[in-house]
Amino acid sequence: MADSKLALESTLHVYFTRYSSWGARVALVIAYFQIPCNIKFYTLNNPAIAPPARFVGGLLPVLEPDVKDEDFLIADSLSICEFLAEQHPDLHLWPKDLKMRALARTAVAQMHSGFNEIRNTYQTNFFGKYTGKIPLGEAAAKEIRRMVELWNDARTVTKRRLQELGEDDDGFLFGRFSIADAFFWPVLW
Repeated sequence: MADSKLALESTLHVYFTRYSSWGARVALVIAYFQIPCNIKFYTLNNPAIAPPARFVGGLLPVLEPDVKDEDFLIADSLSICEFLAEQHPDLHLWPKDLKMRALARTAVAQMHSGFNEIRNTYQTNFFGKYTGKIPLGEAAAKEIRRMVELWNDARTVTKRRLQELGEDDDGFLFGRFSIADAFFWPVLW
């Protein structure tokens, strides 16, 4: 069987990460794990720095794994991270342990497709300064409680599991930094 790992020059296309939490998540994974990749930034409201039309609907992030193959595009932050995990299994972008890896994927799936009230009400602006009372509706408060519960559950299971395995705990959601931490960090910013 041929080696499925690609040794290509890749480019991540993202909106400026100060305003795009989905692009920031992928950029964080790439930076933390030191995955070779060029990053090209675009703006949301300047046609001179807009993403190429070939990106369906202009939705970013998009990973171009091979700049020589313009038809090879991976859209969506979770799909990109899964691709990177496949291409770099030695970096352990997901937890090594089967149980913790499954729990981490479950947590990421919940962040990726859930918590809609939080994601739609509180847009990303990592440089914004907020003063005064920020309105918090009951739906958002309920989601925040659920997210904190998810984090607490993750840490409880992780501590127990790492102790069973005799492995160190670096204090991240599932022991060592992983895709799961990248998917939740914008909420903590």
